[in-house]
Amino acid sequence: NNNSPEHADAAIQAVFDSGIRAVWAYGNANDEWLPVSDVPQSRDVLRIAGQWFTGRDQLVTLALAARGPQFATPEATVADLTLAREADIPVTVHVGDGAWGRSRPLLWLAGHGFADERTTYVHCNTIADDEFDIIAATGGAVSIAPELEMHMGHGRLATLRARERGIPTGLSVDVCTSVGGDLFSAMRAILAGTRYLPNIDALDAGIPLEPLPLRATDALAMATRDGARVAWLADRVGVLAPGLRADVILVRGDTLAMRPLNVPAAAVVESGHPGLVDTVFVDGVPVKRG
Repeated sequence: NNNSPEHADAAIQAVFDSGIRAVWAYGNANDEWLPVSDVPQSRDVLRIAGQWFTGRDQLVTLALAARGPQFATPEATVADLTLAREADIPVTVHVGDGAWGRSRPLLWLAGHGFADERTTYVHCNTIADDEFDIIAATGGAVSIAPELEMHMGHGRLATLRARERGIPTGLSVDVCTSVGGDLFSAMRAILAGTRYLPNIDALDAGIPLEPLPLRATDALAMATRDGARVAWLADRVGVLAPGLRADVILVRGDTLAMRPLNVPAAAVVESGHPGLVDTVFVDGVPVKRG
């Protein structure tokens, strides 16, 4: 939601000053998101790329937050996505948002040559099964904002349809004016939201649900390893492994809220919250202690 070049510069400066690692995705002004917009993406992203994002090893990297065929005209969508390729940056685009998502957006994107491995599709609730097949076949990724999607009536969470096809699937928040902005909440929401309907089906059928369709370790991976893949950062962060950068969060385990700690991943997912984050390293540098 960049309402002017000055807004964009200020937002980027703030992210740089914070010391975090981030992907900063350039998006349209607020009124250009009202569907269906015929205003193409501002070419100011090319200035921003040359002014702020001159090295791949920076903590903050650039992407394009395109509106896509649900929210913009075909002509504007082609202009937006062509601009991303001109800037040589990846794309995040919303698809499958409730009734809008039934317009076959993946089929349109694939038909115009814009479905590829540098695209992350946000939500995906109401896209069809063959559209998930397109994402899998073209190497794309999915980002699910579970709490927001349930609030806004986007449709069934896309968790299982994406995962059963091996599509990298991460977590997002979407609207911090509507739901909390932390991924602890998102992990709990994805765990509960993904289990809810299969549990109802099993209850109605009078059978136990075994195995559970999503485990706490899966939710934790979506916020870490798979989240890095979705954000085009898997070659740098997401897991603790030799050769990757040391982005590390230490969560306190010595509180009653985290007991019992017999399954640490489950404790982090089901009981963790931002107040328990004791220490943060970004690229090996401590940015928070105690």
